[in-house]
Amino acid sequence: AAGNSELLAYARQRAALCSGPHCADAVVLGFANMGYSKFALNWVLSMRHVGMENYVLVALDQRAHAYFTRLGVPSFFSAALGQDAESSQHHKSPQFRDIMHIRLVCVLALLRGGLDVWL
Repeated sequence: AAGNSELLAYARQRAALCSGPHCADAVVLGFANMGYSKFALNWVLSMRHVGMENYVLVALDQRAHAYFTRLGVPSFFSAALGQDAESSQHHKSPQFRDIMHIRLVCVLALLRGGLDVWL
């Protein structure tokens, strides 16, 4: 699918930030749209607090990606993956379910690309 090869390349770069054998070729994967951006920021700060930099934060909309970029938080965004609807923040909406599908597609792309994925 569109965006998967770019995501895999980005995730490989992030995986290389971990120097220990316990995390070789592994990434911790998270997702956020603008509605969940503050939760994601807390997640990133927690990762950094324990010295983990091999995380991949997938921004699900352009606003979230711009927000993370402005704060100096590395994130991946592809319009092919993005969901921009405000309704995607609401559990059980069709757009929220689309996000759940996108998450699984991303996990599968990284696993097929030879990375270990921690959620």
